[in-house]
Amino acid sequence: MKGYGPGGAAVLVNVATDNKNPHRERDPAQFSKNGGNMGEQGSVAWMFERKSMIVIDKEKAGEDQLMAIVLDAGARIFAMADSHWEVLSPVEAHEGVLEALQESRDPERVRAEIGMIP
Repeated sequence: MKGYGPGGAAVLVNVATDNKNPHRERDPAQFSKNGGNMGEQGSVAWMFERKSMIVIDKEKAGEDQLMAIVLDAGARIFAMADSHWEVLSPVEAHEGVLEALQESRDPERVRAEIGMIP
């Protein structure tokens, strides 16, 4: 993600634990050995949004047909990457978009997940 710090990127680490600072002793070394640092809790969370992301192999799907299917099902963003299509939608539309792809007998998806997307 360009623009965050001098040539840097933001990484969001989500940890479930009952220890208030479990990572403060061991994880900063993982970031600092590669020139990064560990920010305070919530310091980069504003750059991420919880969304549905479905990835489809570009060779197995035509752009026009695929775009029509996913946008009609509630997807908000349809983008081309190097070797695949990325379909982003609100979390509430995740199942609907997956069902629309399945009903259309269109291509197999490479990955479908709900996560924090920059």
